[in-house]
Formats: sequence, C-alpha cells, structure tokens
Amino acid sequence: MTSKKSAALFAILTIPAAIVITEAPASANSSYSYDWQVYHVESLIDQINAASSTYDYYLKEARNAYNALTYYQQTQVRNAATLFYYLDTYENHQEILITFAAKMAAISARNSTFIRDIEEASRYYNSLTYSQKNVIPSHSYIQLQNYVENLKKMEAVQLSFEQLNTKDWNYISNYQSAMQAYNLLPYDFRTLLSTMANEKMREYEQQQSPAYNRSIAQQVMTGISKLTTSSTQQQVEAVRKEYNALNALQQRLVTNLQDLLYIEE
Repeated sequence: MTSKKSAALFAILTIPAAIVITEAPASANSSYSYDWQVYHVESLIDQINAASSTYDYYLKEARNAYNALTYYQQTQVRNAATLFYYLDTYENHQEILITFAAKMAAISARNSTFIRDIEEASRYYNSLTYSQKNVIPSHSYIQLQNYVENLKKMEAVQLSFEQLNTKDWNYISNYQSAMQAYNLLPYDFRTLLSTMANEKMREYEQQQSPAYNRSIAQQVMTGISKLTTSSTQQQVEAVRKEYNALNALQQRLVTNLQDLLYIEE
C-alpha cells in the first residue's frame, strides 16, 4: 500500500461515525477543481443541523472551508447566507452562555447583593428567546429555579413574621406556622431572616410568660374595679375595648369579668 493510500485511509477512519463524507459531483475531476471546492463548501453547509450531535463539527468545517475560498469563489456559494446565520447564532449563544454563567457565579449568600443577584440572573434568563433559553445547561437552569423558589418562600416567611400580632386570637397558631416555614428554608435564606426570627421568638416567649400575662390581665382588672353603675358609657366602652384586646389566655386570668358584664347591663 502506498503512503498516499495509507494517509487517505487514516483520514477516513478518524472522521466521527455520524459525519457524512462529501463526494465530488460527476463534473468534478480528480484534481480538486474550482467547481468541486465550491460544491464541497455548499455540501458542508447543507449538513449543518443545530439539533444534531454533529452541529459543531459541520459548522467548524464549513467555516474553515469557506474561508479557504477566494473572494470570487465565496460569491458563488449558493447557501452562504445560511452559514452566516448559523455562525451569528453560534456566537450569540456562546455570549449568552458566558453572560449567564457569570451571573450565576456572582450569586453568593456571603454577598450583601445576594437577593439582587438572584433577581438579576432571573431577569436575564426570562429576557431570552425560546431558542436562546435552550442553550442554557439544564443543571444551571435548575439551580436558578431553586434560588428563585427559595427566595419566594423566604419572602412569604418574612411577611408572616411581619403580620404576627400578639393581640390576635390565633396568634399562637400563626406564630407556630411561621416558625415551621422558617425552619424549612435552606440555611442561606434562613440566615437572612435570623434577626427577625429571634425577635419573634423573644416576643412569643414573653407572651407565653405567666408573669407577663398576669400583669396584662391585672391592668384590665384594675380598670374594671374602677367602674361603677354611675360610670359613663364611654368609660365602660373603654374598659371593654381593653378586655377585648387581650389574648385568650389573658382573658381567662381576668377574675372580675362578671363586674364588667353587670355594669354593661
């Protein structure tokens, strides 16, 4: 076997299995004529398929083969516009990958911009077209969605803490629900609410303290003891309002409620 035949056979064996070898048209001669060079580029372009595993190979081969043509030969390539489209799309997708990766890498709970960086990455992803979103690796998309979902959960817990009112009749159950949701948050998001959570825990412990509840109930009992049958309606209503503002436990500690009811009647 000659050295030329050996080289040709080696070249064939190194081509990926999915790659189609382009044959010269009948009009082309064995000297790799001008017509064959143009036809070869056109054939490579025709085989570019963004949905195929050979996409990168054919795009690279077509680009290199096209650049090797003379200017006049390039003007004869019938599907050159298709090559330019794929090249522009490829470069655009590479830029999107780099930009998105940078935005994801910037997200860190150690940064004061943690929440803002999550929102920025989410806004960038949502601004992409359908085909551009398909460029983003699935693991990166899942990671972003986890950040976004946990951020929403954290904001919901924060709202629950802000809405806690020790005067509400269902304060204890609301507090317990809020703390349960807080404890289910991932560590990074739980840390952002730790100060508020500690304040709510201290508030809860105070509300549950027997001494505290007795002191609050005693204030109302003192107000009731000062009422007489000659008290004005405004005075009676003021004491009633104070009693109604107590939670259920504190109301049970008011031992002279019957006096208030008698005066109201």
